[in-house]
Amino acid sequence: MLFTNRSRTGPDPTLRYRAALFVVGVGVILSGMRFGKPWAVNVGIGVLLVAVLIRLTARRRQPPDRDATD
Repeated sequence: MLFTNRSRTGPDPTLRYRAALFVVGVGVILSGMRFGKPWAVNVGIGVLLVAVLIRLTARRRQPPDRDATD
């Protein structure tokens, strides 16, 4: 809802890194839950937050689409 222009201009260069961080983060969270280690759950949440931050910063670095301002 915040971004009205959701068109993609090309492949996402950070997709592989974000997917790998997602898998690692979920694995750490699930193992922390399984073995009862709250610190491991917190580390997993931190890894997932890093993936979200990568997505947000990568979106801001892209130049605005000049053709869509009609």
